[in-house]
Amino acid sequence: MPRKIRYGRAGAGVNEAPIRVLCLEDSEADAELAQAIFREAGLECVITRVETREAYLAALEAGSFDLILSDHTLPSYDGLSALAAAKERQPEVPFIFFSGSLDEEVVIESMRNGATDYVLKHRLSRLVPAAQRALKEAESRAAHRRSEASLHRLAFYDELTGLPNRALLEDRLRAGLARTRRAGSSLAVLFLDLDHFKLVNDSLGHPAGDQLLREVAYRLPKCLREGDTIGRWGGDEFIILLADLPEEQRAAQAAVRAVIEKIQRDLAKPLAVDGEEIQIFTSFGVAFYPWSGKNATELVKNADAAMYQAKALGRNTHRFFVKHMQKRARARLFLENDLRRALQRGELRLHYQPQVDETGEKIIGAEALLRWKHPKQGWIPPAQFIRMAEEMGQMRHSEAGCWKGWLPRSNPGERCSLSRTSS
Repeated sequence: MPRKIRYGRAGAGVNEAPIRVLCLEDSEADAELAQAIFREAGLECVITRVETREAYLAALEAGSFDLILSDHTLPSYDGLSALAAAKERQPEVPFIFFSGSLDEEVVIESMRNGATDYVLKHRLSRLVPAAQRALKEAESRAAHRRSEASLHRLAFYDELTGLPNRALLEDRLRAGLARTRRAGSSLAVLFLDLDHFKLVNDSLGHPAGDQLLREVAYRLPKCLREGDTIGRWGGDEFIILLADLPEEQRAAQAAVRAVIEKIQRDLAKPLAVDGEEIQIFTSFGVAFYPWSGKNATELVKNADAAMYQAKALGRNTHRFFVKHMQKRARARLFLENDLRRALQRGELRLHYQPQVDETGEKIIGAEALLRWKHPKQGWIPPAQFIRMAEEMGQMRHSEAGCWKGWLPRSNPGERCSLSRTSS
């Protein structure tokens, strides 16, 4: 059985973690000598001494160590084999040979194979400095790895949800396309947008909106296969990559429909946000390789266009991309750009429609109707631009049920009733 020897630095705090040392040594006296040297230097340690190959390998598998000390020659085991086992099982742990004799060729081979240092037993004054230097270098490497991992996470993962971000999604999509081409199968890009998410932000606040996004990010992966990818594209938009789909188009579409239905059922389960119970509804746009695009850029763009078609058809549904959607998406893009400048250009007009009593003889009020006179397209019906204004954040609903916040008035906060028909 391994023997553990523990000793502490004089005056060391009770919360300070000891150095965990695995010592492969058949001489108990030599292990105790190393113990005495560490103690004299005031280092707090826990030493686990083993003698055989089986005990050594079991210790490597079961324990976590900060330092390994190993004799080079044992009755039934050798130091180079011990070094190889350590590099395989705990590669970041410093490995120091602690031996009675080592010739130059053995030292060179040992260092080439990954040994950190070597200490001869008749020069024990080197043991503590060698161990301290090895531990310091190991900590420096660990800090560097942590820093790299943190930078990698910042570069490729969304901070709010922990899901892959746009950069990582694009990388995985390109890799997925390469595999799909080789396999002769199909791949789907699902562009998912939360319906009426802006209303949650406006009514409950951005912390509630963030909570909702985190809940969506928690639920979505549970609806997917292990090899599928889900990431946050931005705002309340998510992208799902489904690879290894059937080669035949109808079969691929059926597989995607099944996934969408599963997601919609799971997201529709009520969620408590800020004391309010909310149901999450989603609109999906889907583009397939090879039928809806040949590269990552085309697939994402076309899935986005299909998603807007799903929203235009009433939301909480899905649409597969077809070619005519490209023209609609292009027209919508130009119209959005014009709409952003419409107020500054004085293109938005208020028309007042009288309201009369039952007899039709007396005017009892008036309804304010917002109209847009486009410089090239002429009068654009409200049905074409009111919803677009909502989605762009240029119009919002007030507590009283009236539209406000985007009117050509001297008082931006003034409320009125707006017609959402083309009449």
